Amino acid sequence: MDNTSIKRTSIKRFVSAMAASQKTCLLICAIAALLSVDEGLDGEYYFPKYPVSLFSSGHSMTATSLPALAPSYHLNDVWSVQHARAEDLPEVVAIYNQSIVGKQATAQLTPVTCEERAAWFAEHINSPTRPIYVVRARAQSREQASEDTAQTVQAAQTSQKTEPIVAWGSFSDLYARMAYHISTEISIYLHQDYQAKGLGSLLTRWMLTQAPSLGIHNVVALIFAHNQPSLGLFGKLGFEQWGYMPKVCDMQGFVADVVMLGKAVTSDDISDKTS
Repeated sequence: MDNTSIKRTSIKRFVSAMAASQKTCLLICAIAALLSVDEGLDGEYYFPKYPVSLFSSGHSMTATSLPALAPSYHLNDVWSVQHARAEDLPEVVAIYNQSIVGKQATAQLTPVTCEERAAWFAEHINSPTRPIYVVRARAQSREQASEDTAQTVQAAQTSQKTEPIVAWGSFSDLYARMAYHISTEISIYLHQDYQAKGLGSLLTRWMLTQAPSLGIHNVVALIFAHNQPSLGLFGKLGFEQWGYMPKVCDMQGFVADVVMLGKAVTSDDISDKTS
C-alpha cells in the first residue's frame, strides 16, 4: 500500500469516528478541506455528507470530485429512492410532460424535450446541494435472495436498475443570488399511474429529512391556488403560507394565482435511516 493510500485510510477512519457528533462537523469539514488543498486529497472523499461550500475555500470542485451516489433508500416496502443518474433523463422528462396537460403542477404549457432539459438536468445531478431524486419500485433485496444462488442476487440487482421511475423530486435554487443559498424550492412529480397512493407524501417527507445535510434551512413550494390536493399535502407536512401572488400565470384558458408555502427545517429533521 503506498503512502497516499495509508493517509486516506487513516484519516478517513479518524473523521468517521468523529462524525457521530454534530458539534464537530465544521471542524471535520475544515480538516478535510485542508487535506484536499495541502495533500492533493479530496475533502469530499472523507466527509461526503456536508455541502461543497464547506470544502471549497480556494479549491475548485468538479463533477469528478462530487461524492459518490448514495445507495437506494427504502421509502416503504414498495418504493425506494435514489439520486438521479444521467440515463434517467428521458423518464424524468416523460413524467414532467404528463403533468403539463392538467395545468395544476407546472406553468409550462407545452411538452419539453430531453435536449431542452439536458443542461438543467446535468446541473442538478452534478450538484452536491441541489439534487434530483428518483423513485422506483423496490426490487428483491440481497437478504431475500437465496444465499446459494448467485444468479438470483444478480437478477435482483439488475431488476433494481431497470425498474421504471414512478416519481421524482428536486431541490432548486429559490433565487440565483448567493445569499439565498440557505433556501430552496422543492418540486415533486408523480407518474400518472401512481398518483393518490401516498407516494407524494412519502417522497416529500423523505426529502425534508435530507435538506439540513444539504445546507438548506428553508424549503419553499410554489403551488397553484387551484391545486387543492398539493396545498393539502404540504399543509399536512407543516408548510405555512408565506406569500400569495394573484393572477400571475396565463394558463391559456384561465389566469392562475400562485401560493408560496414555506417550512423551516433543522438538523433535528435529519433522518438516520439508510435502508
